[in-house]
Amino acid sequence: MRILTGLVAFFPLIAYAATIEIWAGIEFETAQKVKQHIETLTEHTVEVRRFDINSIRAELVVADPRDTAFPDAIWVPSDFLGLSDYIDISTIPDTWVDESRYEEKALEVVEFNGQLKALPVAIGNQLVLYSRHQSSTQMSWEQLTHLSHESSSEAITFPNPNMYFYLAFHQLFSNQQLSSRSIDGESVVAIFRFIEQLEQQGVIAPECDNVCARQRFLSGQVDYLIDGDWAYSELIESEPNLTINALPTYQGKGMASFSGAKVFAITEKGMQDIDKQMVLREMVSFLQSNRFSYLARSDAMMSPFKDVNHKRMTSNQGSFAQMYQQFQAAQMMSSDYYMAIVWEAAARALERYKLGMPKDEIPAFYDDFVARYAERIGEHQ
Repeated sequence: MRILTGLVAFFPLIAYAATIEIWAGIEFETAQKVKQHIETLTEHTVEVRRFDINSIRAELVVADPRDTAFPDAIWVPSDFLGLSDYIDISTIPDTWVDESRYEEKALEVVEFNGQLKALPVAIGNQLVLYSRHQSSTQMSWEQLTHLSHESSSEAITFPNPNMYFYLAFHQLFSNQQLSSRSIDGESVVAIFRFIEQLEQQGVIAPECDNVCARQRFLSGQVDYLIDGDWAYSELIESEPNLTINALPTYQGKGMASFSGAKVFAITEKGMQDIDKQMVLREMVSFLQSNRFSYLARSDAMMSPFKDVNHKRMTSNQGSFAQMYQQFQAAQMMSSDYYMAIVWEAAARALERYKLGMPKDEIPAFYDDFVARYAERIGEHQ
């Protein structure tokens, strides 16, 4: 009743019913909950449209489409914020958000020069090693290779090819901590070579997407699966003995996953229309509400809110404590424009690697691509 009363007081200034367009590159189902909330309590319409993240990122990085028409709001991974000059992302007013509730890591990726450029909706996205066996020691790729040779079958699986998973191997072949600035052509090719070697040795399967990888694990074809925190709910339903572990080591060195945030950002187009602006403010309010934090928790392991995570940590949820530990160990993905260029450069380098481009030429291709587009995009930051 209090919500309805507040909305009655909040919306009388709106002369006409507004239609808000949201592009959702991720969390489409969660975006639908925002649509339902607004349309149930008001006369306004929310249109949620799916879009392909990789295609849009490539278009923004390479094509520079400054005349492209964007929606009123977007639901995207936090690294998109580095392209804010191209997408025309607006600053969210301080009065709309209670920043004291958020995890520090959640705010790291949405604040630029003291301005809040997006609202963290979920955090995490780190990779972990799932298994059916509790172990007191960290698994290694050497052990996994041995297990595979002993059984004459694959020992582990993960979505392959998938660049988000590939870059978790970076620290095995570099002395630098995983970050958008430390990834270079040499380390990218080293990753490609290592994964190709695992395929040739029969340790992992080539050409196995996320559905394929999970099915191989759940059907018992493999005992280990590298996947994200987002897979936990599906896996635990079928595998009651599921355990969460750190990623495998290689030659004593540990892998390191990116973690990140799923964010809700408002464009300048949305903020310039007073009718839309007030509806967008209600969306931001809903995304911070206890009701939404409960809905979000059912879809993701990690909440952007400190109090929600603390309650779960103290309620003896062992799986959550394990997942939270791996989140803290992961490297938060940069939200600057450089990260978007790295994804595109790495994808193009892998394409050329698979097409047979001489391996000693790929590092220079990757480094030149990053340098060229970093200079071009950096001029507009």
